Amino acid sequence: MLPTDRYLNQQQKKDKIPTRQLIKKSANRIMEYWSYYETAMPLLFNSQIEVALIGENFKENNCYELAIESLCKKSDYLIYDRGHSKFEI
Repeated sequence: MLPTDRYLNQQQKKDKIPTRQLIKKSANRIMEYWSYYETAMPLLFNSQIEVALIGENFKENNCYELAIESLCKKSDYLIYDRGHSKFEI
């Protein structure tokens, strides 16, 4: 979860899945927000990122790059294997 423009999210993105390319292009911004969230709410952030993206390795490695790659893989799966619509800007 990241802060986003309400119109963009509700009118354009809707239930579409961001593509690997969009995630990679936005990776620095995503990791910056993750850093803020981790600082503000470390237990919640770590538990959510572990469950959603990387498993228990995050606490040991604290590796945002690994989480971004996992997010890209989930995006690819949802788009190409499950048939969800792509979201690109």
